[in-house]
Amino acid sequence: MTSNADDGRRAGHGTEPGVAEGEHRPSSMDATTTETTGRNTVDSALLDSFRADGATVVTTDPGGSEPTRAEGDRGRSLYDWWSDRDWLYDRVMALTAGMRDETFDALALESGETVLDLACGPGTNFERLREAVGPDGTVVGLDYSSGMVQSARKAVDERGWENVHVVRADAAATCGPDDAFDAVVTTFALHTFPDAAGALENVRDALAPDGRFAVLDSRPLTDGPFRFLNPLYERVIARTVNHQRGVDTLELLEATFETVDVVETWDAGAGYLAVARPTPPE
Repeated sequence: MTSNADDGRRAGHGTEPGVAEGEHRPSSMDATTTETTGRNTVDSALLDSFRADGATVVTTDPGGSEPTRAEGDRGRSLYDWWSDRDWLYDRVMALTAGMRDETFDALALESGETVLDLACGPGTNFERLREAVGPDGTVVGLDYSSGMVQSARKAVDERGWENVHVVRADAAATCGPDDAFDAVVTTFALHTFPDAAGALENVRDALAPDGRFAVLDSRPLTDGPFRFLNPLYERVIARTVNHQRGVDTLELLEATFETVDVVETWDAGAGYLAVARPTPPE
């Protein structure tokens, strides 16, 4: 249960800002593109691409202004509310620990890789992701709730994680430059995106051709005699976590990616873990 992206689509997926056509696109693992700002080692090309798409990078300037909380946006306001009750949020997240472990296993990160934590919330996944990619890898957490990114930034600053960066952005507007990430992960968030289809297109573009996208998510009950409870079930989770009623995110995954492998399902199909790829694995 992490926060999501709001309505709106990325205008285009051509050459990324600041990179001329035919020019080498700097990778987050290119040593020549890094510089030190404050307490973070910043991949300037990667983060500048987020900025060019209207995102706010909140961990490169610890002394800077905090992101302003949005008014009139129910989804953002809901997750700002959750961020103010971190004790409750952490207890809820603790219930999903086993499923998250399976998700990290399926993501199969390697040292030196660059990974995007989509709808990162307060950084619940950061420690595991950073441990997997090591000091030579890069972790970027993206969330659209100001309260959540403030909490995530605090976690990064307190631990001195120089290769972990937090970005406030609408995933339906940007998930970073094309081919920027070896892997993307999202945990119990995709079903809360008002424009999940737009966000998935951006994830596909942001992944390297041989990249993978691990999705741990919820959807309506698909198996067993209790499917008649779906209207009530969806109404409850819509109020508590901004679930988008009537949207099957697994179907959207299958419509967007070349291959989608369902690794595990739980609770009559209401929970699932899948790994999607933009190209078939060799």
